[in-house]
Amino acid sequence: MISERCLNQSCDVGPVVIPALSSLTHEDADQIAKAVQAGAPDWEVDRVDDYDGYLSVLVSLRNEPDGEPSYLVSRKAQHQIDVSEVQGDMLRELGPFDTIQQATDALLVLLTSRSGQ
Repeated sequence: MISERCLNQSCDVGPVVIPALSSLTHEDADQIAKAVQAGAPDWEVDRVDDYDGYLSVLVSLRNEPDGEPSYLVSRKAQHQIDVSEVQGDMLRELGPFDTIQQATDALLVLLTSRSGQ
């Protein structure tokens, strides 16, 4: 059974930390998609609705060679926005942000530096 505390904050469970998640809104996902389309058109945005109903956004380079990183934008329970790099089975948090705008701005810097724009 999961304790009530684990529903609202990360839980340390032995050798792993399980973050408490919250869902992005569709408006958040729309904002990310519009910003990427306008500022980094070599990248594509996919909405990821997991089996628990949490919406996140995966941003990948179009025609990306295997093994190249993508970026995941998700929300934690305390409404903090996470931008993480995804490469293979590894997920590396690049930074928590207070607003979707801050996360989107940081994401665009990453995308444009990777695509050479």
